[in-house]
Amino acid sequence: MKDRNVNSYNLSYARQLLDAMAPTRKPASKIDQPTDTRPYVRLMPVQKPGNGEQATRPTETVSAEKTRPALTEPSENFPDWESCIAWCIGITSAEAAFVVDSQGFIIATRGRIPSHGFECTGAELVFTMDQLERIDPEAGKLLWIDLDFNQRRLVGFITPVQNNEYFIVGLVAPDPAYNILKPSISKHIVKSLPSMN
Repeated sequence: MKDRNVNSYNLSYARQLLDAMAPTRKPASKIDQPTDTRPYVRLMPVQKPGNGEQATRPTETVSAEKTRPALTEPSENFPDWESCIAWCIGITSAEAAFVVDSQGFIIATRGRIPSHGFECTGAELVFTMDQLERIDPEAGKLLWIDLDFNQRRLVGFITPVQNNEYFIVGLVAPDPAYNILKPSISKHIVKSLPSMN
């Protein structure tokens, strides 16, 4: 199949075409790569010096629990998908978030979007979910998909079906402690689902 004008439903071939058409990036050297990938740096307060004193830094180190933002509950239902994924990014410290419908079409995106976008990722998540539900149909509906790759983590929450339609909220590289937040995220998205459709 050398002719690129032929219709094809081969996903690996489609991925190859997308990679060929997408702009290529030069690989970064080891010197250029950042050592800390956190999206922000916490600044420590410095005590102001008095007369003849030097400024000193506090010696107490800040624990991970103190730096973790508190779960901010939304005051009311989300009016749209944009506000929903903005809240999800905020509480999970994810790099990016997206929403796809049951056909794999992107509804909303936010954050650091990869150069190839989320179109293929969304369609693959929908396909993966359909396949995974066949493993144990008696276990009920699949709620979350957690994929740990070598380079990053991809997480998807599947909403309940409403009007023959469901959505997947995807989070790219959330904080490892996002597991604790799953029930809260699920509850708020499901509660807001009627107003976002």
